[in-house]
Amino acid sequence: MRHIYKEKQMEHTKNSTKTEHLISLSVVLVILFLWFYTTSMGLVSETLVPSPISVWDSFLDILKNGYKGSTLIQHLAASMGRLIKAYVLAMITAIPLGLLSGYNSKIRALLEPVIEFYRPLPPLAYYTLLVLWMGIGDGSKIMLLFLAGFAPIYIACAAGVNKVKKIMY
Repeated sequence: MRHIYKEKQMEHTKNSTKTEHLISLSVVLVILFLWFYTTSMGLVSETLVPSPISVWDSFLDILKNGYKGSTLIQHLAASMGRLIKAYVLAMITAIPLGLLSGYNSKIRALLEPVIEFYRPLPPLAYYTLLVLWMGIGDGSKIMLLFLAGFAPIYIACAAGVNKVKKIMY
């Protein structure tokens, strides 16, 4: 009897998942239709909202010819390089500091106010300050990504150490 119930439950889950996917696809198609309709009827300025066709053509042009002398792959590689550098720096600093904070309450008392101050702020809110301090180059971009990754890694490490019973170490 349980077996039949589980099969029916799984079938219901599959059907509801298909329905959810269909609803999501329908929303995207309606938005695309409205976008195409408003631009083709001239309801909005082509300067403010380009048509889906011109956006697609521009995408293909950038894909084929690149943008400002560099290909899309080169731009993606530069972005991934910055992301990897920031992630590695965040791991190198946040894990040891998180472990130390978990072991030592004085270190935690020193670090947590700073982290809890900037953690809820959206990273783009302090990006202007980073650009003023570090310039428009890669340094400010890497620092932004570093700060975005540091807090969650630090908090996870400190919480993990706090969950371990004190007898174990």
